Amino acid sequence: TARKALGACAAFQEQELLTRVAPVVRQNFRDNAGVQLLLGQVYGHFDMLREAEEALRESIRIDDKPEVRESLAMNLIRQGRPSDAATYLYHINSPAMASKSGYLLTLAEGYQAVGNHSNSLHVLTQAAQTFPDLQSDKTYKRLLKTAKKNQYSSKPIKSDLLQVAGAGASKQGGDFSGI
Repeated sequence: TARKALGACAAFQEQELLTRVAPVVRQNFRDNAGVQLLLGQVYGHFDMLREAEEALRESIRIDDKPEVRESLAMNLIRQGRPSDAATYLYHINSPAMASKSGYLLTLAEGYQAVGNHSNSLHVLTQAAQTFPDLQSDKTYKRLLKTAKKNQYSSKPIKSDLLQVAGAGASKQGGDFSGI
């Protein structure tokens, strides 16, 4: 099945096999949101971010789910496109979603990585209003300090979280629980 083939590509670090299998999977399962999501995750595993973006967008087109929007947002941030990513995180806007507040911190860090500190500061301010507990978070404090210090500059800030596309297979693995 498609899931097994994609899972094998990821598990055995077979990027070359993925480049042969993926187009067939994409075509034959073009209306299957779950397979498109998995395809996006596997592409992301290999830092094939543009291909991952296409598959994730296709999954959203078929069945718009918050977790897929979040995956697409993280992909766009990794591509250095936090402004595009923000659209996919608007649903994280109530105290009941506190477990997802980390996505907003990553968005703020993505803005800092491209030198957009005013947007980073805006995201952090809004996040703290929605999730007051963030104000005691070490990462939040670090990002806020950086955003304030650089808010009038466009200096990009290096981020270890945000990888450059094409850097090879991800060292962090991925969630392939759907396999």
